[in-house]
Amino acid sequence: MSSYEDYGRVSQSYDRTRRPVGLKLVREGLARSETRLDSLKLVDAGCGTGAYTEALGGDIPHIVALDYSTGMLQAARAKCRDLPAKFLRASIQDIPLSDGAVDGVLNNLVLHHLPADDGFAAQKRAFAEFARILRPGGALVIGVCTREQLRDRKSTRLNS
Repeated sequence: MSSYEDYGRVSQSYDRTRRPVGLKLVREGLARSETRLDSLKLVDAGCGTGAYTEALGGDIPHIVALDYSTGMLQAARAKCRDLPAKFLRASIQDIPLSDGAVDGVLNNLVLHHLPADDGFAAQKRAFAEFARILRPGGALVIGVCTREQLRDRKSTRLNS
């Protein structure tokens, strides 16, 4: 969970300042899976308010959207209520899926929220979980932000 953002509160207004960007790159990355997009089983690991789940829901029939924040997950459920997505409250460091359960994992703008003061143990655990739940030949797509975007948070938001 983020140490600098109260996502229970932020979830109420999050979508006013953010939208899913880089969808072409996300689709291209997921298309590297040995499974076609129209058959893919995807985990949106750290789904937030479900922006990417919603945007990909027309292409990908099986999405498990997970987030640790109850508020963000509630917003995602509401936004994606017409999609056949499954929603789970879980940490990306302990994903409640079986080994090899999915063809793709999307983790977008989440890793910087994990603590890094202990040799990046939290990030290592998240990557181990991604590898564990991915089928052989699956695709992992990671989206990160730059240090500048973290310092100047306006650059990661849309002008309102």
